[in-house]
Amino acid sequence: MFVKRLLRWFFILAFLSCYPALEATHLVGGFLTYKRLGSNATSTQYRVTIYAYRDCSPSDGGIQFEKKVGLCIYNDNKSLSSTAEASLISEKSVDPVGNTSCPEVAKACLKQGVYEVNITLPNSTSGYHLKWERCCRNTQNNLIDNTGTPFQGQTYYGYIPPSAIANSSPSFLDLPVPFICAGDTTTIRNRVLDIDGDSLSYKLVTPWQGGQASWVDVLNCSDPMTAFQNVQYVAGYSAANPFGSGGYVAVDAYNGLTTYMSPSPGRYAVAIEVTEWRNGIAISWVRLDLQILVINCNKNNRPTLAFESPSPWYVEAGETICKKVTGQDLKDTQDIVTLKAYGDILTGTNGYKGTKATFSQNNSARKSVTSTFCWTPDCNINTVTPFRVTFEAYDNACPSKFVNQNVLIYVKPFLPVETVKGKVNLCQNTLAEQYEINKYDASRIYTWTVSGGTINGKDTGRYVKIDWGNTAIGKITVSVKNKFGCTADIILQVNLVSAPARPKISGVDTVCLNQTSTFTTPKTQTSYKFTVFGGALLSSTQVGSNMEAKVLWTAAGKGLVTVVATNSVGCNSVPDTFSVFVSSPVGSGVLGPVSVCPNNKGIIYTLDKKLWKSTYTWTASGATNSKVIADTMFSVDWGGLGTGAVQVVVTDRFGCRDTARLSVKKNHALAGQAPQGPVSLCELAMGVGYKVSGVRGETYAWSAAGGTIAGLPTGLNASVNWGVAGAGWVGVIATAYDSVSKLPCLSPLMKLPVVLNGAPALSALNNVTYCQSKSPLGYWTSKLAGVKKYEYDFSGLKVTPTISADSSQWTLTFDRDTFGVFPIKIRAISATGCPGPWVSAVVTLNPKPKTQTISGLGAVCVPNTSGYSYSISGLAGSTFAWSVGGGSFVGAVGSGSTSVIVDWQLTAQPGFVQVIETSDKGCLGDTLRKEVYVDNSSLNLQWVSIAPPPNSDGSMWVRYNLLNGSRNTGVLNIERRPAGGSAFATVGNTAPTDTLYIDNSISPDVTAYEYRVSTLNLCGDRIYSLPHTSSLLKGVKTGPFTMNISFSDYLGFAGGIAKYELYRALPGSSGFQLYQTYPGASIDNFNNGQDNYQQIFRIKAYELGGNRVSWSNDIVINFEPVVFIPDAFTPNQNGLNEVFLPYTGGLKTFDLAIYNRWGEKVFESHDPSVGWDGTVNGVQAMEGVYVYDFRYSDFKDKRYQNTGTLHLIR
Repeated sequence: MFVKRLLRWFFILAFLSCYPALEATHLVGGFLTYKRLGSNATSTQYRVTIYAYRDCSPSDGGIQFEKKVGLCIYNDNKSLSSTAEASLISEKSVDPVGNTSCPEVAKACLKQGVYEVNITLPNSTSGYHLKWERCCRNTQNNLIDNTGTPFQGQTYYGYIPPSAIANSSPSFLDLPVPFICAGDTTTIRNRVLDIDGDSLSYKLVTPWQGGQASWVDVLNCSDPMTAFQNVQYVAGYSAANPFGSGGYVAVDAYNGLTTYMSPSPGRYAVAIEVTEWRNGIAISWVRLDLQILVINCNKNNRPTLAFESPSPWYVEAGETICKKVTGQDLKDTQDIVTLKAYGDILTGTNGYKGTKATFSQNNSARKSVTSTFCWTPDCNINTVTPFRVTFEAYDNACPSKFVNQNVLIYVKPFLPVETVKGKVNLCQNTLAEQYEINKYDASRIYTWTVSGGTINGKDTGRYVKIDWGNTAIGKITVSVKNKFGCTADIILQVNLVSAPARPKISGVDTVCLNQTSTFTTPKTQTSYKFTVFGGALLSSTQVGSNMEAKVLWTAAGKGLVTVVATNSVGCNSVPDTFSVFVSSPVGSGVLGPVSVCPNNKGIIYTLDKKLWKSTYTWTASGATNSKVIADTMFSVDWGGLGTGAVQVVVTDRFGCRDTARLSVKKNHALAGQAPQGPVSLCELAMGVGYKVSGVRGETYAWSAAGGTIAGLPTGLNASVNWGVAGAGWVGVIATAYDSVSKLPCLSPLMKLPVVLNGAPALSALNNVTYCQSKSPLGYWTSKLAGVKKYEYDFSGLKVTPTISADSSQWTLTFDRDTFGVFPIKIRAISATGCPGPWVSAVVTLNPKPKTQTISGLGAVCVPNTSGYSYSISGLAGSTFAWSVGGGSFVGAVGSGSTSVIVDWQLTAQPGFVQVIETSDKGCLGDTLRKEVYVDNSSLNLQWVSIAPPPNSDGSMWVRYNLLNGSRNTGVLNIERRPAGGSAFATVGNTAPTDTLYIDNSISPDVTAYEYRVSTLNLCGDRIYSLPHTSSLLKGVKTGPFTMNISFSDYLGFAGGIAKYELYRALPGSSGFQLYQTYPGASIDNFNNGQDNYQQIFRIKAYELGGNRVSWSNDIVINFEPVVFIPDAFTPNQNGLNEVFLPYTGGLKTFDLAIYNRWGEKVFESHDPSVGWDGTVNGVQAMEGVYVYDFRYSDFKDKRYQNTGTLHLIR
């Protein structure tokens, strides 16, 4: 009978060991998403992905993700369309953000399973529903369960819109199982990526149940699709208040940033639904089912975010905005704060295609970290909805604390406020119509363009003039460009009233001078205006259906008649112009002498032009004879005293007849003629020519005042040499002889007044001598009345004239930055153009001592600071004045010395040596100065330490600084060698201003390391710090529960070591705790293996007489499990063998259960120090055989199980 009962008990144990796999999947969250792959005329293909997250803590019983899950696909009317099996394509462990090494967080284990399947669906006009459901969730504080056993599952859902809407669903980016601290308000991101760029909105919803615990098949799709069941909340909880009384939750509808506060620890189910919008219409929905893990946290202050200016931020399109953002923890000053930023404008996602914003994403520092956010929104942004950027700061404390905060950025679109001001109703063909920018902004650029007309003049600026054409509508477009380079157009439409058609003038095109002619045009408009060129408009009247204009032509040559028609609204037509030739055959009339000596013969008269196909009739009165030499030339023999006349009648080819008549006086007193020639010229002008028109039979005698006749004073021409300035004249007397009366004919002296303009004379110039200089010299200044300009020649010297507004004051400045001898000359030109005499001088420019660099070192280094030479090269005969600062000359320095020797001192930096050279001509050179730096820099290596807790020991921290090295612009070399090694090797380079280097290339458990820092000083010599050597901790397990440790000395503290402290950390404890203290490097043994299956040790060295410390590497001692299980115990209160408790050591987990013979559990313990005292619910158990089930794991998480029987004996 006992054997049968025992067999029954082992069957029960075997059943219990399988049961968790059937009961729950430990789901904690996830979502469903799909991506459109392509389509054809009949179908569309999608890739459906399911992200599921489960609890993998030790209590899950080792449950694994299923290899396949079932996807249910429903038509829009809820009927089953098809099913598919999604395969598990990846499985991995995932960690929440922040410090995951904390015991509170380490207890949370999370795995992600990703399922994927491609589905092909018939093209639909109504869409599809996608659903996957599974049981069961983790036990949740806000959801009811079956007396501790969860039964509520999850449903993941997606909606595919009609096939004509090409769409891929949004996908969540952040973990669905964030942790928060109880009683702490925390903001969590729920970022979503939509590859189509659609608009998204977020809201809190009630999670859905799904699945049944009894399901075995992969596919469980009802037909039709049943309504989704909301989860069943524990009383006092809801979707709006998932944390119960005193809790808080809210979600930003635009970017999903969610704020949580739970007053109590536990696990809480929450769901967030995202709606996808396109063109204002909702086209798809997905939801994220997530578990909020609320834990009791050690005291840790949450970081805070500080902004250069508070939200919201405002920026104009095209403008660059840069704002500093700071994450800080000013209370927990040892915490490392990490600062990040998230947003579509940073990543170019969810439809944002503009210029991306920038923000350094890897900012971490102790206490406080600052980065700069910069963004230049594109000019085409035009939305009233603000852009959102989420800034996050978190620390590395245990556990990490978070803060996420949205900043709203409003972009003011570039919408010009300007308008175009001007007439909008006017006539076609209106010319030079002005328009103006209203609300003009001088900082902007305005560019005008016109259709229906042309711009008259500039097309930029505030004003523009437009010549309108004959289109019905004109348009003015002004491109406005602001200071950020953004452009936008402002437009003004102009109504152009139709102009009358151009009238047509009719009339004769050739008329005679002084003739009246008539011109007509049909009358179709309200009024007409005639204008005439070359004649007089006598009248303009309506005659019948025409307008008629009468014109008297008064000027020979080309004449014009123009008419413009005006309609009833005042619009003018394009003018019509009629060209007329006004014929005057005689032209300028008869040309020839009007005063002749009586009886003078062969006198010639002419016309100034000959017309084609014209007739000429010449006659003379008072003459004895005449003859026609040519059509336009006539010869007359004049008679005795009296008057006569020459007349010609010309009839041209047009029939125009014209008469010209010239009266002639015959007298012995000739009228004479004035000389022809210049009347205003410069004094002392030589050989100026004058002339008269010769008359046959006359002779001419010349005379002058203010000048003299050069050569013979007779003939038709005379040459005059003029004298000094003043008034003068040149005259001529004509003489002839009356051969009939035997009397002479004589004219009076005919004078031509002449003005002789004076030429300005300048004062003599002085010869000058100067030193070469970069400063120009104003050499000459003059102001003379009546001078128009000056001419000058400075033999190649560059001259700059300065001229007064009235040109009367001139200053000549020449460039002296050269040397040599330069002849110069200057003269003045009068307002009448008369040049004065040149005045000359010589300018001598002596060379200046050259500007050069003093030869010698610009840096000297301690201790070698004496005997440094400095020199220049000078002109022959120069003297030199040397001086020094921060040092002293070696020996006497003479005035003729071009070099010196200096001993330098450690005084205020920099020192200097300088010299001034003076040439033998007295020209002073520039002050030549050389700065010299005395380099007394040194390197101070303060300490080296393996990264201190809570950091891992994978890096060495090297603290150092450069002293007295402000001018060092090179690099500091971090050098390392294994302790006791031969040669140092460079492991990194830093800037001279850096003070901490982290070496990540060490093997901390292999050797101690010796470090030093080196650099080049200003002299190029390498200098080194004193070395420091880290402490190496070693340990080995010597028995089941014993170990041996040893550590080496830390070397480098000048005063030595005050003490060493040994720290130990155990799994589940809060970091390292002080365990032992040593005065120096030591070897020690411990028998403490039963304290914990794993023990981690580190050494901390303290400086003697200082406050510096250094940490060693850590060692990890793992103990193998040791288990001894007794087979009986006697709980009879005699103090011996009272409790059944396995003797153990090196266990990571401890799970002991006792069952009676009927398979009932009578005792369980998870504490290796708590055993069974032989009672059940406080009542003594009866004697007999019991079954124990003892499960445990080692430091590698390897699981063990021992089962057997024990005897309870009283």
